[in-house]
Amino acid sequence: MLLILVPALCGCASDDYPAAATSTVSSSLPQKVVFRSAGGDTVLTVEVADTSAGRARGLMGRTSLDAENGMIFVWQLPVREEFWMKDTLIPLSIAFISVDGAIIDIQDMEPETVISHVPPQPYIMAIEANQGYFEQHGIRIGDRAELTGGA
Repeated sequence: MLLILVPALCGCASDDYPAAATSTVSSSLPQKVVFRSAGGDTVLTVEVADTSAGRARGLMGRTSLDAENGMIFVWQLPVREEFWMKDTLIPLSIAFISVDGAIIDIQDMEPETVISHVPPQPYIMAIEANQGYFEQHGIRIGDRAELTGGA
């Protein structure tokens, strides 16, 4: 019998999360991401997707997202998972974060498309926010992102 494994987009990694975030990540409570850029710190309240099912579901089916809210996807080890917008109804931007907390790529994603979004190198976290959020707040590739605990 031949077994072929086909990973689901955004959902085939471990159910764990980065060691650096272990003490603060909880999928039951909103968390904060602090973006550190030349223009100062920006805080985004995020829901945590730290399980395969949570990462696969993401923000699908939602009709809106508060301006200062988003979702963070976390893995224990660096991944090259693809994101797409099938069944996601709102335009989003996504920032991919390396193991050292640096933003390695930012991409805009259009609703209800199956275009693959993946950065040029592995990442350990990905943060989705309303489309244009990163640009509006002066957050750029090379800036830092830090997941902190509590709402």
